[in-house]
Amino acid sequence: MSVQIACGLDALVPLFPLPEHVLLPAAPTPYRIFEPRYRKMVEDLLAKPADERFLVVPRVLAGAPDADGEEPFCPTAALGLMTLATPLTDGEWLIVVEGVAACAVHEVDAPFTPYRIARVTPLRDRPAAGADDAPSTAELIAGVFALFEVLGTAAGDLTPQRADEGGSDPLITYRIAAAVVEDVDTRQRVLEERCDAERRRLVYEVIVELLHIASRVAHRRCA
Repeated sequence: MSVQIACGLDALVPLFPLPEHVLLPAAPTPYRIFEPRYRKMVEDLLAKPADERFLVVPRVLAGAPDADGEEPFCPTAALGLMTLATPLTDGEWLIVVEGVAACAVHEVDAPFTPYRIARVTPLRDRPAAGADDAPSTAELIAGVFALFEVLGTAAGDLTPQRADEGGSDPLITYRIAAAVVEDVDTRQRVLEERCDAERRRLVYEVIVELLHIASRVAHRRCA
C-alpha cells in the first residue's frame, strides 16, 4: 500500500490506541488482540474487502481519562492496513498491521461500536526549505549496513535500494526508522515530521549514536 493511495483516504476507521508504542508507515507490526472490544474490531475488519481493512494506531498520552474512562492519544498517528488475522485460542487474534501513512486523527462519537472510531486525514510531506543537506536515503541505508551486527537481519530487505545513490524515499526512511529507532518519543517525532529531509536527519542521528555505542563495545571486547 503506497502513501499516494493512502493520501486519497479521508474516512472513519477503528481506533486501536496503545501506550508507549508508535506504529510507523512501511512497518508491518504484529499485535495480539485479547480485549473483547478489539476482538470485535478484528471481526468487523475481516467483514470488509482485504484492501479496506484500515485502522489507526495512535500512541496513548499521559493524562486523565475522559468521562467514559478513555485515555487521550496523540493526534498524529499511523494509518494501518490489517494484512493478516490468525485466530488463537479463547477467541484471541494475532494480527499484522502494515503502516501506510501518517495521518491526523479526530475521534468521533461511535455509540454503535464497542471500540472507538476516528476520522483520519492523511498528511502530506512539505518540501525541504532551501538546500537539502540532510543525509540521503542511500546514506541512511549505508548506516544500517554499518550496524548490521547490531540489527541482525533487519536491513536485509533494503539491499535492492542501495543502487539509489541520491534523492529520497519516505517509505524507506520510515522502514529504516522502524528498524533502528527504539525510543518512543523519537519515533513519534519521526512520524509527526512533515519534511522527509528532516525525518532523514532524525534517523541518521540515531544511527550515528548506535555506531558510537557499537564502536565502544567492540573496543572493550578487543582491550
